[in-house]
Amino acid sequence: MGSLLIRRGRGTRDVLDKCGKNIKVKTYVGSVLIAVNPNTPLPIYSIEQIRLYRNRRIGELPPHIFAIANSAYCNMKSSNRDQCVFISGESGSGKTESAKLVIQFLATISGQHSWIEQQVLEANPIIEGL
Repeated sequence: MGSLLIRRGRGTRDVLDKCGKNIKVKTYVGSVLIAVNPNTPLPIYSIEQIRLYRNRRIGELPPHIFAIANSAYCNMKSSNRDQCVFISGESGSGKTESAKLVIQFLATISGQHSWIEQQVLEANPIIEGL
């Protein structure tokens, strides 16, 4: 993404749409994950992927929402301070699904998978209404 030339009249969305037509639907810009919703299920959100991204630094593996979740978790543990994963985008861009994947990752690696995940997922409709 950083090496793409954006011509006058072409917006970032046009460039991201073009990138989304490739197989790679995610890329990093610094420590920021840019993801384009492929609007099709991808087999990259399994428990095996969670294990793969656990305790890995950003950049060691291909860009992934689990890498961002792991980074926040590791920073929380090492600094003993709260962390935040900021997810933004237009309607239909996959924000809710990304948030659920972050929750799935954190609940799985914390060992409190069923209870924590269920509590957060039940609160999600209330949070989305704000």
